[in-house]
Formats: sequence, C-alpha cells, structure tokens
Amino acid sequence: MEGTDALIILLIIGTGFYLYSNDYFSGLALPGASGGPLEGAATGSEYPGLLIKRFQPDQDTLRNGESTEFNLVVENTGGAKAENINAEFFRAGGLEIGSVNPAVLGSLLQPDESTGTPGQQREYAWKVTAPSVTGSVGYNPGVRIAYDYSSEGWSDLLATKKEQAKVEASMPSLRSGSTKAPVTVSVITPNALLYEGAAGSTVNIRVDVVNGASGIVYSEQGFGASDMNKIASLTIKVPSKYLKLDADVGNEVTGGSKTYWCCAKDCTDANTAFDPEMKKELSWVRSTDPDGNIILKKEASDAFIGASLELRRGLQKSFVCPFKVDQDAVGLEQIIPVQASSSYTYAIEAARQIVVVGS
Repeated sequence: MEGTDALIILLIIGTGFYLYSNDYFSGLALPGASGGPLEGAATGSEYPGLLIKRFQPDQDTLRNGESTEFNLVVENTGGAKAENINAEFFRAGGLEIGSVNPAVLGSLLQPDESTGTPGQQREYAWKVTAPSVTGSVGYNPGVRIAYDYSSEGWSDLLATKKEQAKVEASMPSLRSGSTKAPVTVSVITPNALLYEGAAGSTVNIRVDVVNGASGIVYSEQGFGASDMNKIASLTIKVPSKYLKLDADVGNEVTGGSKTYWCCAKDCTDANTAFDPEMKKELSWVRSTDPDGNIILKKEASDAFIGASLELRRGLQKSFVCPFKVDQDAVGLEQIIPVQASSSYTYAIEAARQIVVVGS
C-alpha cells in the first residue's frame, strides 16, 4: 500500500482587517497485511511512528521439542521520541517462550531530517520451543508493541489591514503543518471576521485529532478498559498578546486555573441548554504559561473533561474554540502562531505463522 499526502491551502480574504491561514494536512494511509506470512506490518512512509520492521523466526518450521528465535526489529519513523517501549510476544498457543516477556525496549529517537539521519532501531529476540504434536500443527503468534508518543500541529495567522492586491504581492511566509505520528493533530482556522472599529473580530480555532494508523490509542500503559481508545491529553496554545478568549466563565480548579467552556455564548453550569455530555466536549482547563500564552488543556485523568478525549481507530475528533482578536493588535501586521499538541500511548501488532511437524 502506498502512503499518500494531501496538501490543502486555505486563504481567507475580506475587506478591512484580515486574517489569513495556511494549513497543511498530512494524509496517512491505513496499513494492513503486508502480504505473505507476516501480517500487520507496514512501511515507514505508510505509518509514521514506531514501525515493526521485522518479526520473524530463524526457522518457520520446527519439529517436536526443537527451538528457534523469533526476531523483532522496530524503528522510530515519526516526528517525536518514542518512550517506554514494551514488546509482548502473545498468542503463543503451545509454543514455550524462554525469554523475558514482555520485553522492555526503552526509548528511540526520531529521524533527523536536517541531516538525513534515520530514526533509531532496536532489536530483540524471543527463544521459542515447539511442543510435542502429532502430524502438522500451525501457530500464528503475534507481537504487541506499546509506546508513549506525542503529536503536534501548528498554523500561523497573518493579521493585516493591507488591501488584497498588496497582501498577495507581499505575502509573508506562514508556517503550517503537523508532525509525523500515528495520531495526527492539525490546527485549522476556517473563518476569520474583520475588525469593525474598536471591536475585535472572532476567530474560531479548530483542532482536528485523527487516529489514522492501524493501532489502538490508550491514555496510559495500564491498558485498562477506561484507558482504551482515549488519548492522554490535548493542548491548545495561543499568544495572549494578540488573541483573547471569547468568554471567561467556569469554576476554579486546582492551581488557580479555570474550566473554560468553548462555546459562543455563556454556558455555565446554570445554563440548562447544555446537557452533561455536551459540557464534557466543550470544557477545557484554562491557564497561562510563563511566556504569557493562553493554554487550554484536556486530560484523560480528569474524570469529567477526559471523557471527551475518546479516539477510536480510523476516526477523527474536532474541537472548536472561539477567540477574540485583541483590540491592541488593530493596525498592526502580525504573524500569530497557534499550536496544538497531544500525548498518548500507542499499541500496534504484527503476526507470523510457524508450523510444528510431529511424528
């Protein structure tokens, strides 16, 4: 299966005070069986993140009591460091495993595109001994790799009062993109309103999170039922010098931050127009970092907000938060960086057939 990339550029123009966005979406092909007896593996171009390059025995046919080694090679092909890597040999059936299982593989650095350095690899081997069987018996053991990973997305906005023709002639370079990862985070600004006098326009910042690869996401490596199909955290960061929250409502929580409701109107607990499930989707914990950026964060560990972080394989979730362009930015041409990031545990699998021939 070939990997695909989609490049989408969005340019929004009006009259008066303008905001422009330039958004890049990285398409992810869904890896399936690679053909032959090795199942569930994919090439690095198809599956950025931790890649199972090899899961193969020295011998794929054994006799009663005979031993072989099952060899594993994994490589980090994504855009972040893979940490807390664990490899479990499972579905062994009657095969006897004589090595440490699960194996702790540590961490692997991502590729360095500036130098052309590939991502780090790690090898491990399980000693496997065949049982005593009659006739010929096939087994289909697998390997499950779990690791901690992170994804980032970003998009610059240009705020200006220039006429359209002048802007097109002198358009500055705007950064936009996403890191390569099994879970893709994209920052999108589909709408931008104009300044009208001293009032700031509303800008809807949208963050899309997609589990576009073939694995399962967990909020932590405990692999409990409540952790499955849920990312650990999602964060949006915008500079408070140019953008302000469109509302300031919520309840005090630990650390003096507040729960912020991402909606166009006041949606406090007293507002019965929003049911509890809707409030989970809308609510974020708000804070400010040392550089003065506005931070909106959801964490799976929060019993209430965390319910909105569910992300099943092959699905996308979108979160939209409105901001006001700060009145102090009127008349200035500024590039406004918007960033989003997510952390999670990711689990992938591969399988390989082996046959035991008895008497």
